[in-house]
Order: sequence, then C-alpha cells, then structure tokens
Amino acid sequence: MPPVQITLRRKAVYILTVILMICTGTLNTLSAKYTNLLKAKGTNPKDEHYFNHPFFQTGLMFFGEMLCLFAFQSLNTIQKLTGRRNEAFSAGTITPLVWIIPASCDLVSTTLMFIGLSWTYASSFQMLRGSVIIFTGVFSVIFLKAKLHLHHYLG
Repeated sequence: MPPVQITLRRKAVYILTVILMICTGTLNTLSAKYTNLLKAKGTNPKDEHYFNHPFFQTGLMFFGEMLCLFAFQSLNTIQKLTGRRNEAFSAGTITPLVWIIPASCDLVSTTLMFIGLSWTYASSFQMLRGSVIIFTGVFSVIFLKAKLHLHHYLG
C-alpha cells in the first residue's frame, strides 16, 4: 500500500482544525463555568442563588451536537443531488439503535462532568477532562493488549 501524500493545504487544514478544537473546548468549559457563577433571584426576591443546573447544560450541549446531524444530512443530500457521492459520508445501512448505548454513556458522563464543574475550578476540570485520554491508553494496553506507538505517547 503506497504512503498517503499529505499536501501542504491538507496539513494546514489539520492544524487549523486542531487549533479550533482546542479553542472551542476551552470556550465551552469557560462558558459553562461562567453560567454556574451567575446569580439570579428566585420566587423569593430576597434570596439570590447560583445558576447550578448541570442537566440543563447537558441538554443544551446535546442540542448543539444534534445540530451537527442536520449539517451531516445536508451534506449527504447535496452530494446525492450533485452526483459526487463520498462513501466516507454515507450513512449506510446501520440502524440508529446501535447508538443507544454509547449515546447513553455520553449523556451520563457529560452530566457528571457538568456536576463536577459546578464543584471545582475550570482549570482543574480541564485537566481532569484531559486525563481521559491517558486512562484510555492505559486501559487499552491492559485489557485489549494493544501496543501503543511513539505517536500515541506523544499525543
């Protein structure tokens, strides 16, 4: 199999994507923490309380992720209409029920993360959130007997 040629333009797109992912991830954490620090008056006008609603924040995050499905479907439809079908973007014949267990795990973990964010600083939260990749690597070596290469360790 011949090596894949990465053009300068594609490399620039990769670098820009990584930078955007880091920036938007940081912005996501900071905005969620900022909303936890907002105070509001409740039904009793004398009492102010913090906006501490991790379930609502999770709902908003999943709503934003659901909007990506519309972009995916739009891209799929445009490719069908123009005749330039890319198999990497085709939905195939996978039933949506396959995604119930991973989506449920993501829902629970995101809710728990937002609960944890309301109890700690944003910087500690980001470090704990980033440690997931370390545990994934360790557990894949232990349980899946996977061999990690240098680029895995560097990542």
